[in-house]
Amino acid sequence: MHRFRLKLIFLLLILSGCTPHYQKTGLQNFYNVFSEVSLMDEKAFKMEFLTLGKKPFSEDRTSSILYLRGGILYSHYRNPEPDYVRSLEEFETYLRLEPDASNDFLLLGWINFIMEIDRLKKEIVKLRSNVERLKIKNKELKNKIEQIKSLDIQMEEKRKKTR
Repeated sequence: MHRFRLKLIFLLLILSGCTPHYQKTGLQNFYNVFSEVSLMDEKAFKMEFLTLGKKPFSEDRTSSILYLRGGILYSHYRNPEPDYVRSLEEFETYLRLEPDASNDFLLLGWINFIMEIDRLKKEIVKLRSNVERLKIKNKELKNKIEQIKSLDIQMEEKRKKTR
């Protein structure tokens, strides 16, 4: 009887380790997927990113990990052209499908980080347009200053002639 219990416990331990990592929910998902993506070589990363856009995902719990993976890939530092808006969309879908993941402080921190990057990118675009507008205004003012200087010189010459 004692051996049977040990065998049963041993079998349960082995079987519990055989479940695929993508079936885990909540706190472990973000860390595991991010680590997996970060450890990919460059070729595998590019292939993963290319196949991501081609797969139509259903919005059910079994494909939720694909949305998490998509969110990470779109915002990953190794992505040469990150798409932070698309990343946020993927994460929002993941959180809708996996409500337990709303307790994952790593995921929530990453989402806040992406939101801040997106906000700053928009701010940069706005500031650049302001810089361009100010450059044009500065050029106009310099032209007016030159005109005023030229007019001042002409007036000074006329004064000298009248004396």
